[in-house]
Amino acid sequence: MRGGYRLDSDGDVEMSVPQPVYEFIMAPTLKSGDQASLVTWTRERKRYVDKIAERCATTRENPERICASVKSCFDVDILAVIARYVLFKSVAELNDIESVAEIENRCNHLRNAHVPDLDRLFRDRLKMNLRIDDCDAHILHYFADFDRIIEDNGLTA
Repeated sequence: MRGGYRLDSDGDVEMSVPQPVYEFIMAPTLKSGDQASLVTWTRERKRYVDKIAERCATTRENPERICASVKSCFDVDILAVIARYVLFKSVAELNDIESVAEIENRCNHLRNAHVPDLDRLFRDRLKMNLRIDDCDAHILHYFADFDRIIEDNGLTA
């Protein structure tokens, strides 16, 4: 023990209290109104809300007070256009429920420019990883890849 601290075999100081780990959880920003951006933003927003809810479960905070509003996640120009020309409201009148409903509505309707070639998409991106020894594990990995492809391309079952 040197200087009041206990050292381990490597000479590092042994901490009497575990080192706290902090993660800055940043809300995703929507910078474009095209379908690919909306699908990506929706997925990232869900992950963001889930992370905040998980953190709030340990700190006993209210997740609704901690989460950034949907309005604050929009690029200023995109927010103004959606409010004025899509929802026919001012930015001040816009609320999160209407914004999320409009984004989900746009994500659930395929646009002509965003219809992927499904055969080629799955042929190129969906592969069975046979390097994994455990049969159950590589099947689960295959299904996880399938779900990721569906989610990344805004497809629904």
